[in-house]
Amino acid sequence: MVNYCKIGLTSTLLALLSGCATMSESECINANWSLIGFQDGVNGRPSSRLNEHNNTCSKHGIFPETQEYMIGYQDGIRNFCTPERGYEQGKAGRAQEIQCPDDLKVDFLNAYNHGYQYYLITQDIRKIESRIKKHNDRLSSISREIQRKEFSLERADDKGERAKLINEIRHLRDNQRRVENDKRRDERELSRKKSARYPYSTLVIY
Repeated sequence: MVNYCKIGLTSTLLALLSGCATMSESECINANWSLIGFQDGVNGRPSSRLNEHNNTCSKHGIFPETQEYMIGYQDGIRNFCTPERGYEQGKAGRAQEIQCPDDLKVDFLNAYNHGYQYYLITQDIRKIESRIKKHNDRLSSISREIQRKEFSLERADDKGERAKLINEIRHLRDNQRRVENDKRRDERELSRKKSARYPYSTLVIY
């Protein structure tokens, strides 16, 4: 197996590996297709990435060395298809498009699914936290409105105006209790979600 990690990379080649869309004619001509395949694999890109290289370089009359590319790609993808990388991919919520070698596939996918469960629960937690923030904002607004109307009530002399303010304050307090109940319900749900997420917070490899 070629030790690609020891191959010296020039600035031109580094630019080449950053993406096929920026490949110039000179870069296509001088491409090390084994190394490009390795880099695509180790970065978790699908093997169909070769088609993008082909589309770019063919415009200059240059075509990738498919066999050399795939040799490098297979070495690279084995470096990518580890449980640790699978877990990272899942935890970040990235789509799983990589076809790992058969001997690495099961462990990689199990780790990916473990991480993806963390991601899904985290999304739920963020939604609940957002709702709780809205509850708090609403409660602050209601509290200010109650204070304003109570202040007006203390200074109101008209019997009808006082009755109107008392009724409005009663409705505000009813609304306040409903929002507080909604907030408590979401806080309980948040606690349950955080407990459910905990087993997925780390990857344990046996």
